[in-house]
Amino acid sequence: MRPTSKQIANLEPYDPKYLPAQIYLNANENNYGAPQGLYEALAKMLQAQSIDLSLHRYPDPLCLKLRELLASYHGVNPEQVLVGNGGDELILDLILAWGGNGRKLLIAPPCFSSYELSAALNGTEVVQVPRIDKIYVEKELVVAKQGDATEQNCATKQGDATEQNSATEESATAEQGVAIGQSDAVKNLRCYDVDEEGILARVACGDIDIVMLASPNNPTGDLLSAQFVNRLCTASDAIVLIDEAYIDFADTSLSMQSILHNENLVLLRTFSKAWGLAGVRLGYLLASAEVIRNLAKVRQPYSVSRFAAATGCAALEFKEQVAKTSSKIITERQRVLTLFSTLKNIEYYRSDANFVLLRMSGAHEFWQWLHSTRAILLRDLSSSKGLKNCLRLTIGKTEENDAFFAALHEWQGARYSK
Repeated sequence: MRPTSKQIANLEPYDPKYLPAQIYLNANENNYGAPQGLYEALAKMLQAQSIDLSLHRYPDPLCLKLRELLASYHGVNPEQVLVGNGGDELILDLILAWGGNGRKLLIAPPCFSSYELSAALNGTEVVQVPRIDKIYVEKELVVAKQGDATEQNCATKQGDATEQNSATEESATAEQGVAIGQSDAVKNLRCYDVDEEGILARVACGDIDIVMLASPNNPTGDLLSAQFVNRLCTASDAIVLIDEAYIDFADTSLSMQSILHNENLVLLRTFSKAWGLAGVRLGYLLASAEVIRNLAKVRQPYSVSRFAAATGCAALEFKEQVAKTSSKIITERQRVLTLFSTLKNIEYYRSDANFVLLRMSGAHEFWQWLHSTRAILLRDLSSSKGLKNCLRLTIGKTEENDAFFAALHEWQGARYSK
């Protein structure tokens, strides 16, 4: 048999380590499920024939009705919306349209593995500007360690920019550290922030074609500032993708006006997280009409099924309920962070998402023990670069999180009480 292309010869298939369990806290899903009443609404739409589920016909290639509803929801034009088979397909579309041999993608690890994997599929070079690991000590933020230096093919001295940025951030974020300190969830609290000045210095070299950053970031949970995103879009003509898959769990998001002022800005959203529809595989992009036209050239023509598009249309009728559920998860996240602050030998990261990244000795062993003895599944990241001894905990229902903490206390040899 003829060998595969060189680009994929050394790639490993994406492995979410999805194992049978009783409590799933591993995939950042919404454990409350789809909006209550959505299934009944879909059934009524079918009975009334208000949606066309002619399964023997191909679906609308561009999901025109859903595009119109999403455009209205976000206050943009339908020409600025593109629907895809989950966020992963849309990430790949961006790589296909603006990547390839001789082109470069900038990422800030640790981050979502699909960015680098998609780039490898068509020979796009990946440039890394590592995040900065920080820790709160007595309500002040200090740099814990700097990520590995990345080789730069640019006259700009990246090391100098990073060094300067670290010193600046250390002093500039002291006030932020105090604010978080008042939340009573400070002990052992860390954060993994982007190296803003390092990224800006790197794109100033002029050879970056695509930038992919998440806000909040998976798996670190940190949020980008609108000021930084606008500076980034102005500093480069590269396509800037801000992955906002978890934005419903944050206090703020980028204004839709941002894509009007920055033609190279692309926002990625999904129905998989806050909307509780991970099984439907439905995501969408918000961007300038010119960006959408170019992406339409490379996307799979019938990648979104009739049922998925119809489900998305129906789900938008439940936006108030989705907002209430997201608020409930945010409240539960704060409780989880407070519980972590009472534990010894556990470090955890500030999060604006529906998950928390934690670091502990023997993380992999604990992950195995938790699944085998309690049937609770977390995401094991302990062997990933930059995430030694790290696990990611999805914020589940209160009783699910309590079961996790009870097991964690048992593992640590302590008795847990609510």
